[in-house]
Amino acid sequence: MDEDVRYFTFDGLAGKMLGASNRAIVELKIPPGRTRSPLVRKIHGLLRKENAEQGISKKATIFNLIEDRARKSGEAYKEPSHNTEIKAKVALDAEDQDIFPRIRSDLSKGKIEGFRLSDSFPNVMETGKLYHYVQMPMHEYVRFESSGLSRSATIKENFQVVEDPYRLGNVIKRREIEEPIQPDMLKMPYKILTRRRKYFMVERDGGSREYAVMMDRSTHRGHELYQLEVEDVLNSPSPRTETRSINDVASMTNYLIEEYSLEPTTLTKNQWLMSLPN
Repeated sequence: MDEDVRYFTFDGLAGKMLGASNRAIVELKIPPGRTRSPLVRKIHGLLRKENAEQGISKKATIFNLIEDRARKSGEAYKEPSHNTEIKAKVALDAEDQDIFPRIRSDLSKGKIEGFRLSDSFPNVMETGKLYHYVQMPMHEYVRFESSGLSRSATIKENFQVVEDPYRLGNVIKRREIEEPIQPDMLKMPYKILTRRRKYFMVERDGGSREYAVMMDRSTHRGHELYQLEVEDVLNSPSPRTETRSINDVASMTNYLIEEYSLEPTTLTKNQWLMSLPN
């Protein structure tokens, strides 16, 4: 258990505080095969009696603070206001994680026709989030962070697999909006998902559109899901803008599938999470 946890970044010997925790942190390190052992259940029971909340690791907290600072300084991409998400998903195994830096290397060497690393946001960023996934009657699902200062919920609905020029069958369009968390959301059945994400930004040659290439590791009670995603976000796009986005996302994804022999998928995190036993 750690108390009075503070996070610093250093430039030489000069330290600057990034942030601090306002509560004690109890960290459990449990082998994947022991997550359902009687001792683990007993420890969780004791923590619940003390009104403890599940949180993210100190390492993930540091990455979140670094990304937040980079966004404020303009060094990291900040998503514009949007209500539409266009993305393509590719399935990964745990041992496929080395593909992520290789993709970035391919872009830097000009191997992916029509795309390059973003001039404005060239760095790899990493985040760690803990989400409540709530089943709501009126929406595909509602997601909100279960800790931290965020009091908004992300609502995703109107899931569609759209046609793309490569006939990949994994390009997804759906509505995505943020709304304040409502009291009834906190009363609905939910599951908790931990998501670790690495991402960098790419852009079309000669264009102004930014696309995110992301590698996600999602976990829930010892279960793991690895996926690679190419994503764009739009705000009430015209048919022409939407088609351009779909074509670009599909083009980038087609290269990844062919170059690295990957499998396209449409499995969402919510679908995966809800398929797992309680």
